[in-house]
Amino acid sequence: METDSKAEELLSEVKEIALESGASLVGIVSARTIDSCPTIKVEWKIQEYAKKTRDIMPDPKSIVIVGYHVWDNMLELAIKMNIGFIQVTSHLVALEQTVKNHLEKNGCKVVTYPQLSQKRLAHLAGSGTM
Repeated sequence: METDSKAEELLSEVKEIALESGASLVGIVSARTIDSCPTIKVEWKIQEYAKKTRDIMPDPKSIVIVGYHVWDNMLELAIKMNIGFIQVTSHLVALEQTVKNHLEKNGCKVVTYPQLSQKRLAHLAGSGTM
Protein backbone atom coordinates (compact mmCIF):
# COMPACT_ATOMS: atom_id res chain seq x y z
CA MET A 1 0.00 0.00 0.00
CA GLU A 2 2.87 2.36 0.82
CA THR A 3 4.38 1.74 -2.64
CA ASP A 4 1.13 2.85 -4.28
CA SER A 5 1.07 6.10 -2.32
CA LYS A 6 4.73 6.77 -3.21
CA ALA A 7 3.96 6.16 -6.88
CA GLU A 8 0.94 8.48 -6.72
CA GLU A 9 3.06 11.14 -5.01
CA LEU A 10 5.76 10.84 -7.69
CA LEU A 11 3.19 11.10 -10.49
CA SER A 12 1.76 14.20 -8.86
CA GLU A 13 5.25 15.71 -8.58
CA VAL A 14 5.99 14.95 -12.24
CA LYS A 15 2.79 16.66 -13.36
CA GLU A 16 3.53 19.70 -11.20
CA ILE A 17 7.16 19.97 -12.40
CA ALA A 18 6.15 19.64 -16.05
CA LEU A 19 3.42 22.28 -15.78
CA GLU A 20 5.72 24.65 -13.87
CA SER A 21 8.36 24.14 -16.58
CA GLY A 22 6.00 25.28 -19.32
CA ALA A 23 4.04 22.20 -20.36
CA SER A 24 0.51 22.84 -21.60
CA LEU A 25 -0.45 19.26 -20.98
CA VAL A 26 0.78 16.29 -19.00
CA GLY A 27 -0.62 12.80 -19.18
CA ILE A 28 0.37 9.49 -17.66
CA VAL A 29 -0.67 6.17 -19.16
CA SER A 30 0.06 2.71 -17.85
CA ALA A 31 2.30 0.53 -20.01
CA ARG A 32 -0.33 -2.20 -19.78
CA THR A 33 -2.92 0.08 -21.40
CA ILE A 34 -0.62 0.94 -24.29
CA ASP A 35 0.44 -2.66 -24.85
CA SER A 36 -3.17 -3.86 -24.96
CA CYS A 37 -3.83 -1.76 -28.07
CA PRO A 38 -3.35 -3.31 -31.52
CA THR A 39 -0.07 -2.52 -33.27
CA ILE A 40 -0.29 0.31 -35.78
CA LYS A 41 1.99 1.52 -38.56
CA VAL A 42 3.91 4.73 -37.89
CA GLU A 43 4.22 6.33 -41.30
CA TRP A 44 5.69 9.82 -40.92
CA LYS A 45 9.43 9.20 -40.48
CA ILE A 46 9.82 5.80 -38.89
CA GLN A 47 8.05 3.78 -41.62
CA GLU A 48 7.50 0.71 -39.49
CA TYR A 49 5.16 -0.58 -36.84
CA ALA A 50 5.01 1.07 -33.44
CA LYS A 51 6.61 -0.99 -30.72
CA LYS A 52 5.13 -2.28 -27.50
CA THR A 53 6.58 -0.87 -24.28
CA ARG A 54 8.23 -4.20 -23.41
CA ASP A 55 10.19 -4.01 -26.69
CA ILE A 56 11.86 -0.89 -25.30
CA MET A 57 12.21 -1.64 -21.58
CA PRO A 58 11.96 -4.95 -19.67
CA ASP A 59 9.33 -4.01 -17.08
CA PRO A 60 7.80 -0.60 -17.82
CA LYS A 61 5.13 0.78 -15.51
CA SER A 62 3.99 4.07 -17.02
CA ILE A 63 4.51 6.45 -19.92
CA VAL A 64 4.61 10.18 -19.19
CA ILE A 65 3.42 12.40 -22.03
CA VAL A 66 4.31 16.09 -21.94
CA GLY A 67 3.53 18.68 -24.54
CA TYR A 68 2.83 22.30 -25.11
CA HIS A 69 0.67 24.18 -27.53
CA VAL A 70 2.42 25.39 -30.65
CA TRP A 71 0.43 28.14 -32.28
CA ASP A 72 -0.99 26.93 -35.58
CA ASN A 73 0.36 29.97 -37.45
CA MET A 74 3.87 29.29 -36.16
CA LEU A 75 3.68 25.65 -37.20
CA GLU A 76 2.36 26.56 -40.65
CA LEU A 77 5.18 29.08 -41.09
CA ALA A 78 7.80 26.48 -40.11
CA ILE A 79 6.38 24.07 -42.69
CA LYS A 80 6.21 26.71 -45.46
CA MET A 81 9.75 27.89 -44.79
CA ASN A 82 10.97 24.28 -44.61
CA ILE A 83 12.80 24.98 -41.33
CA GLY A 84 11.51 21.84 -39.72
CA PHE A 85 10.42 21.55 -36.13
CA ILE A 86 13.79 22.01 -34.42
CA GLN A 87 13.15 25.61 -33.43
CA VAL A 88 9.51 24.88 -32.69
CA THR A 89 10.23 21.93 -30.40
CA SER A 90 13.47 22.97 -28.67
CA HIS A 91 11.47 24.03 -25.59
CA LEU A 92 9.92 20.57 -25.46
CA VAL A 93 13.37 18.94 -25.31
CA ALA A 94 14.29 21.04 -22.24
CA LEU A 95 10.94 20.22 -20.66
CA GLU A 96 11.48 16.52 -21.30
CA GLN A 97 14.94 16.67 -19.69
CA THR A 98 13.53 18.34 -16.56
CA VAL A 99 10.95 15.58 -16.12
CA LYS A 100 13.53 12.86 -16.89
CA ASN A 101 15.98 14.25 -14.31
CA HIS A 102 13.30 14.25 -11.60
CA LEU A 103 12.25 10.68 -12.35
CA GLU A 104 15.84 9.43 -12.37
CA LYS A 105 16.57 11.17 -9.05
CA ASN A 106 13.67 9.14 -7.67
CA GLY A 107 15.11 5.84 -8.86
CA CYS A 108 13.13 5.43 -12.07
CA LYS A 109 14.59 4.12 -15.31
CA VAL A 110 13.70 6.48 -18.13
CA VAL A 111 13.71 6.19 -21.92
CA THR A 112 12.85 9.36 -23.82
CA TYR A 113 10.88 9.48 -27.03
CA PRO A 114 10.47 5.75 -27.50
CA GLN A 115 9.22 4.36 -30.79
CA LEU A 116 5.61 4.28 -29.69
CA SER A 117 2.71 5.86 -31.52
CA GLN A 118 2.76 9.50 -30.40
CA LYS A 119 -0.85 10.03 -31.50
CA ARG A 120 -1.98 6.96 -29.57
CA LEU A 121 -0.11 8.10 -26.46
CA ALA A 122 -1.70 11.55 -26.61
CA HIS A 123 -5.13 10.01 -27.12
CA LEU A 124 -4.77 7.56 -24.22
CA ALA A 125 -3.46 10.35 -21.97
CA GLY A 126 -6.56 12.41 -22.77
CA SER A 127 -4.58 15.05 -24.66
CA GLY A 128 -5.56 14.37 -28.26
CA THR A 129 -7.63 12.34 -30.65
CA MET A 130 -6.91 9.69 -33.25
